[in-house]
Amino acid sequence: MPEVLAYERTHDVQVVAITDEDAETLRPFFRDRRAEFPAIVARDPQRRVFQRYGVSGTPTFVLVDGGGIIRHYQTGYPAAGLQIEGWHWREEMKTLSDQ
Repeated sequence: MPEVLAYERTHDVQVVAITDEDAETLRPFFRDRRAEFPAIVARDPQRRVFQRYGVSGTPTFVLVDGGGIIRHYQTGYPAAGLQIEGWHWREEMKTLSDQ
């Protein structure tokens, strides 16, 4: 999640976490959460967004531009991190830590 949120800050995009879990499950997760998490969490109990974007595993990252075009799609989180063309988290972290 830190890398996704760093991408959000450096590229002026909005990250939205989407879950199919119910509020009863989410309450303790957020109550006990110590790490940073996206400001917007949407619930999709019928999994409509999951189906629309072909989500078959978690985590899945879908980067959608302002025109609704998918610019990046990635299921899972490999050791190399997000595989978005032109994005290098380690370099971005240096930039963020210097500010």
